[in-house]
Amino acid sequence: MYLFEEQMNIHYFFINHTRGVVMDLILFTFKEITKGNKNLARTGFQI
Repeated sequence: MYLFEEQMNIHYFFINHTRGVVMDLILFTFKEITKGNKNLARTGFQI
């Protein structure tokens, strides 16, 4: 039973960790996309 609990703790830690990483990636890509759109808009206005 102790081993099982330990495995579950590791499992939950892993899920929470990956969820955090995924959220960071999504936020980062979203920021990059908005930056890219602004740059595109700037170049569009320059042309």
